[in-house]
Amino acid sequence: MKMIALSVVLALAIAAPAAQATETELTGTWTLVYADVIRPDGSLGHDYGASPNGLLMIDDHGNYSQQIYDAARPKFAAGDKAKATADEYRAAIVGASIHFGAITVEPAKHSFT
Repeated sequence: MKMIALSVVLALAIAAPAAQATETELTGTWTLVYADVIRPDGSLGHDYGASPNGLLMIDDHGNYSQQIYDAARPKFAAGDKAKATADEYRAAIVGASIHFGAITVEPAKHSFT
């Protein structure tokens, strides 16, 4: 698997991008290294904990699927999510982000959106 460092903002920063990266050059499965939120005041936050887990998969047409989750989020006490408490449901939802779509590479900015 390839390694990538992500910031959870609309433009996701690529670790050591190629000079003229394209969607095709990013094709593959990437493991999450970190997922920091850049707040409007410029400060960093860790919405998915200090050591989040996740994957980013990109096909050769620029379509992607991304999953990020807080590895330290609490387990369901009953061992069955159908019997979870409201707090357990909230922790599960707030501690994860799963989405898909298409990316646009911006080589001059060493980023993609």
